[in-house]
Parts: sequence; structure tokens; C-alpha cells
Amino acid sequence: MNFSKVRENALKYLGYQNQKIDDSFFQLLDECLQEIDQMASFKVTYQSFPLSSDPLYIENANINIHYPDLIELFQNCHDVIVIGCTLGIQIDRKLKYYSHFDVTKMTIFDAVASSYLEEECDEYENEHIIGKRTFRFCPGYGHVPIELNKSLARVIDCQKKIGLTVQESH
Repeated sequence: MNFSKVRENALKYLGYQNQKIDDSFFQLLDECLQEIDQMASFKVTYQSFPLSSDPLYIENANINIHYPDLIELFQNCHDVIVIGCTLGIQIDRKLKYYSHFDVTKMTIFDAVASSYLEEECDEYENEHIIGKRTFRFCPGYGHVPIELNKSLARVIDCQKKIGLTVQESH
């Protein structure tokens, strides 16, 4: 795990770029990172699907993904890999706990957890998914509706395989 990359990305998620940050903030960030590292239970599942174009569509899954951001991203692709991953329920429980007692820590914990998950996913992809690929793109980015999460989680059976569910808010 590249902890310096996790820290760097967490700072970006928190909106800190080229700003002077005091030692107490870094101490809190590192405390969150250590806590996450001790309790995280990374789980992942994925499946590859053929793509059809015009309209952009995930074959064998009946999912229309004809959105401008994805059309551009997948313009030279014939397949798509749908990935579901989680750090586990303990992270969610700790976030909920901090939301009641320390909103600042909750915010930092959430950013560090998101960055930690991205780093875990990068490492997993580099070890297990062979071939040329684009970067990961998640519903909710750009103009891709967050509601797409339900369909994607369903086709790779996230709930059964890794215990990941999509909430009503998607």
C-alpha cells in the first residue's frame, strides 16, 4: 500500500492543493489512515462484458450506457469491466460513529477511506486484470447518472459476492 499516495489523494478530495497545512491536521489524517489500515477488509468482484456502440450498450447485461462521457471514454473499446469493491462494513460503521461525535474527523476519515479504496483497487487491477484499459469511471461522475449503480451492482452480484449493497439513494 502506497500510504503517501493515499495521503496525497485524500488531501485532493478534501480540497487542499498547494495550501499550507498544520501538523495537527496531518496528525489527524495519519490517525485516520492508520485506523482504516487496521480495520479495512478489501473485497472486490468484477466481470467483463462486450460493448456495442451506437447506442453504447453493455451486451449480455441489458444496460444502456449511452452518455457523452462514456461514449468518449469507450470510443476504442470492445469490452467493459464492471468492478464492485468495498473496504467492509466496519469502515461504514466508524463513519457513522464519527458523524455523531466528530464531524471534522468523519470528513477526513471519509476522504482517506475513499483514497485508500482507490489505491487498493489500483493494486488489485494491476495484479489481476490483464490488458490495456482506460481509467475507472463511476456513475455519478460527469453526466453519468448515479442511478446506474443499481444495474451495475446487480449484473456482477455485488451483494452476494462481497456484501456490497446499493442504497436507495444509489
